[in-house]
Amino acid sequence: RERFAVSATQRMAAKQAAGFWRSCGATLRNRSMLVLMTLVLLNLVASIFTSGLDYYLLVYYVCAGDVFEGSTWKALLSSAFAVIGVLSVGVLGWLSRRVDKRNTLVIVHVMVAIGGIGKWFFFREGLPWLCLLVPLLCGPIFIANDMIVRSMIAGICDQDELETGVRREGMFGAMHGWVGKTAAAVAVFGAGVALNAVGFDAALGPAQDPEALLRIRYILVAATTVPALIAIVVLRYYPLDEAKMAVIRSALERRRGAV
Repeated sequence: RERFAVSATQRMAAKQAAGFWRSCGATLRNRSMLVLMTLVLLNLVASIFTSGLDYYLLVYYVCAGDVFEGSTWKALLSSAFAVIGVLSVGVLGWLSRRVDKRNTLVIVHVMVAIGGIGKWFFFREGLPWLCLLVPLLCGPIFIANDMIVRSMIAGICDQDELETGVRREGMFGAMHGWVGKTAAAVAVFGAGVALNAVGFDAALGPAQDPEALLRIRYILVAATTVPALIAIVVLRYYPLDEAKMAVIRSALERRRGAV
């Protein structure tokens, strides 16, 4: 239970908003939530899609068809993403307090866009170690999604309470989870479709068509860079900054007491 007294008006509003579809509709009409869910969709589709393709580029382009060597570098690449992610937690927390959460996300997406262009140069024949530079630019986005975006959803719950008179953390959290799972499914499906579309043939082994590998390189760069640039534009429409959140919080506490 929330740690404040609930008035009769709030109880009535809660009953009116309790219906599942009514609550879904209210969530989908929340502009702030729509912006964040668009970010989640863009980031997860791009990240999972590209992580499904870079394995084939490492094996059949960078390592000339050597599955063992390519798989080893893929494992190292994934581990490097994990390490950079852990190291990003403190940095992103500090940055969000200095320049605002929305601006922190903009900075992270600029890094991803640069990293996307860099993938053209970091995945080079005979130089597999260069791929480890990718996480330096693209690694923080995973932590930004889990840490910064989730904390912004907490702020949206305050905004929603001020506008509707009820708390709906459960619906906002469920919407975030549903969008994340949908994005993962779309990305995995899309990676398989892309491999077929570019002409990749597993039966050819190391003797892959150079044109197919070139197309994978194009897709890998575009699928990383374009969603990041779109996300930067989308963030311009996120209406809540720290100053507005402080005003919302003060209004809530005047209405029903501090939590």
